[in-house]
Amino acid sequence: MTTAPDYRLDLDVVVVAPDGQFAAFAQGWVDAENGIGLFEPVGTHPDFRKLGLCRAVIYEGLRRMHAAGATEAHVYPYENHDASQVYRKLGFQTRGKIIAYRKAL
Repeated sequence: MTTAPDYRLDLDVVVVAPDGQFAAFAQGWVDAENGIGLFEPVGTHPDFRKLGLCRAVIYEGLRRMHAAGATEAHVYPYENHDASQVYRKLGFQTRGKIIAYRKAL
């Protein structure tokens, strides 16, 4: 992902635990022409959940996206995933649903 033409290191946010483990992260992308920021991927290590670290990386990511020209931000968690509730608590609103198809090979 870091070799993508629109990748920006300054939009990556990482929380590192005192022991050096990555505790939480959010990678941000900005489409400045359309003013849209995107979080993909976002994660918190299971040992560090329920500490507010997801909130911290999202808020810092939003700040950086805004500074880069975004006027809104999107994130696409799995609908049945606990993260959906986290994003709603952070002020994200459901805008639509994505339908994915799969085929076993």
